[in-house]
Amino acid sequence: MYNFCSRIAGAVVVKQKAENIYSYLVNFKIAVYLCREYYKNPEKDGKTLMEETGRYLEPIRPGRADERNVRAKWFVGFTYRVAA
Repeated sequence: MYNFCSRIAGAVVVKQKAENIYSYLVNFKIAVYLCREYYKNPEKDGKTLMEETGRYLEPIRPGRADERNVRAKWFVGFTYRVAA
């Protein structure tokens, strides 16, 4: 399913307008949702799937990578399970 969704998201043609500040890509989360709905409903066709996927765009903002807040996991002892 991931491969299908990534192929659909990659095949959608995104028209970049000259007045836009950023360039745009397809929102992958919405593309996955629409692909799942496509598989559930046999009456939909591929052309409408591509058109619906192309409606949901998100800008590519350079330098917006957030750092992950990684913390060490604490040990939880199981001594409360030992019968006295």
